[in-house]
Amino acid sequence: MSGTVEPTGGDVAPFRIRHAESSDAGVIADIYNQAVRSTTASFDTEPQSEETRRRWLASHDNRHPVFVAELDQRVVGWAALTKWSDRPAYDGTVESSFYVSEQYQSRGIGRALKERLVGEARRLGFHTILSRAAQGSVASIHLNEAMGFQHIGTMKEVGLKFGQRLDVHMMQLMLAPQIDSTPDVAEGEIAVPIENQATFSRVVNVAILLFDAAEVLDFCGPIEVFSVAGNLAAPPSFNVCTVAENTSVRARNGLTVTPDHTLDSCPKVDVLLVPGGIGSRKEMNNKPLIDWIRRTAQTAELVLSVCTGALLLGKAGLLDGLDATTHHGALDLLRQTVPTATVHEQRRFVDNGRIITSAGIAAGIDMSLHVVARKFGTDTATATARHMEYPWQPDEKDAI
Repeated sequence: MSGTVEPTGGDVAPFRIRHAESSDAGVIADIYNQAVRSTTASFDTEPQSEETRRRWLASHDNRHPVFVAELDQRVVGWAALTKWSDRPAYDGTVESSFYVSEQYQSRGIGRALKERLVGEARRLGFHTILSRAAQGSVASIHLNEAMGFQHIGTMKEVGLKFGQRLDVHMMQLMLAPQIDSTPDVAEGEIAVPIENQATFSRVVNVAILLFDAAEVLDFCGPIEVFSVAGNLAAPPSFNVCTVAENTSVRARNGLTVTPDHTLDSCPKVDVLLVPGGIGSRKEMNNKPLIDWIRRTAQTAELVLSVCTGALLLGKAGLLDGLDATTHHGALDLLRQTVPTATVHEQRRFVDNGRIITSAGIAAGIDMSLHVVARKFGTDTATATARHMEYPWQPDEKDAI
């Protein structure tokens, strides 16, 4: 995983995120000690030695990884997944933390590290991820909120540092949603067992972006997935709409579509999906549209692309430093558009946590079913695929 930062001089320089090694202990300690000495981000009051951090690194197993962000072969930040408790019942819960060197803060490195943690926690099968933010840690709180973490409580005056009693805010991201009741199912539909069903806490607004010469299945496939899943899952569920610059769109092969909303009238977006198609080559240079994608992505919980829709995400700066994929015929173009992204071949889709890209056309259906599974459970996604007569293989996302 790689990305970019903009140092003080203004030149863009690449960084990458990798697994931490024992030899990183010294610089990890240095970065951590900056926070110990001058901030309330850590409640340690004395700097830690390199050996202490080395032992800390050794205590992290494969299920609780530590990552570092590296710029010009120098570590400038680190992040870790840590056990929330040693008690076995807490095995599905993990805590996230990250620290960035003072001179490289506010340049996207912290967000990239946090996104890597969330993606890893999801890949490792954790149920929920927790984050603590001390009173005054405004940037950390805003970043957590932008990534879907919810404030679940405040521990009052539990810390004392720099002569001040400090609150600690608890924030949580559910990686596997809550169980709710069984929905009404029409005759001939497939019911999802209540014990295996999960729901989101509110209606999820899915906005499908349209533009001229968009590939039809790129957007129609996901529309079908989210609409069917919305009928099968316990309410509240998905509310699907289409949005475009203009009031009429002529998609590939002459299909004319009337969008539900224009860019200006689009309601709040929880999940944004950007399709591809030959029209994406033109739209990737459409500044008003790219600006809208960038703004909308700032508050969306998930941002998805199908096929060459990844080019539009790339132009909006949303794939910097991330793993990504696209249609096999556009892999090199995506690499040129986002030099800092790691572009994967032979992948149906790539899940970075908040941003997910898929390969061409039908792969968008697999990605959409994956999102349904993330939000409503695998049984709901399987029932959706069965209703669609679609041969979904949830454990074969890497196969083309």
